[in-house]
Amino acid sequence: MTYERFPARCTRPFPVLWEALTKLLLAGLAANVLLCGGTSFAKEEKDKKLYEDTYMMTKDGLKLRCRFYPGEQTKETVPVMIVHRFGGQGSAFYELAQALQEPENGGCAIIVPDLRGHGESTMWNPPGGEPIELRHEKMRRGDTRRIVNYDLEAVKKFLIEKNNLGELNIDMLCVIAVDTGTVFAMNWIVKDWSYQQLVGYRQGKDAKAFVLISPKQVYKGINVQQAITHPVVRSHLSALFLCGDRDSAGAGVTRRMYNALKRHHPQKWKSRDEQRRKQDLFLLRLDTSLQGEALVNQASLKVPSQIASFIDLRLVSHKEQYPWSKRENPFGN
Repeated sequence: MTYERFPARCTRPFPVLWEALTKLLLAGLAANVLLCGGTSFAKEEKDKKLYEDTYMMTKDGLKLRCRFYPGEQTKETVPVMIVHRFGGQGSAFYELAQALQEPENGGCAIIVPDLRGHGESTMWNPPGGEPIELRHEKMRRGDTRRIVNYDLEAVKKFLIEKNNLGELNIDMLCVIAVDTGTVFAMNWIVKDWSYQQLVGYRQGKDAKAFVLISPKQVYKGINVQQAITHPVVRSHLSALFLCGDRDSAGAGVTRRMYNALKRHHPQKWKSRDEQRRKQDLFLLRLDTSLQGEALVNQASLKVPSQIASFIDLRLVSHKEQYPWSKRENPFGN
């Protein structure tokens, strides 16, 4: 692996001793339960449902299917939105979601939607029209723009509801996008930061960090360039870029996007401690030709732990900058 300006993550003390003791205790407990004729602790943990499948209606009438993984369920929980590629589906990232949900990886709350025309998000009832079974193979430019304007907006609304229940802090939102999902996610982030503010109510401006994995620059007429050069994106948001170093074309695109932001971020620090506190732009080049979800799900590359380190460094460690607040629109929208 090739790392560029990505400081090591802090780990708990004496990890080997701790893990050995933990395994010993769990093994003894499991054996004791089995001798008593009960169900093993390990099986109970394996069977425990750590997510909820949910459906939500977008403003234009699409039944959007998502899987939500609750985090620590406190007002300091970081929410994460994962955006899959066009032609993919959310199920490719369930293992990533489960990994980020683990307490040792920050205990994040993760939502993974099937974008319209994908997976189980295919039933569309357009206002004033007949129901349509929407398939991504037949989607046109106007349909894909609805991913930005409606699908991701519905996901954000769901997270706000969880925020208002005190189960997460929407003001620390991290967006993870893969392959062509980058195009949709980055344009949505700009949209989220472009809302006009209302008196006594803050709209948008919640995405504080993003992770782009094997990103693409343009798809179905939607370009990422305008988003990457947006003043907020290029200067104020924390970013992590990941790609396979032996994926020549993909690595080139990733580096160009990274370099477009690099000139707007500080490069020199007075000390290592200052670097850890202030550095907010990272490029991680992995020794592989894999792309997208294949790169994410390759266990040997440890992508989930790298993303968890980034979230810990840029959001969890700076949570005092993002105090929780209830988000109730006085106009009821």
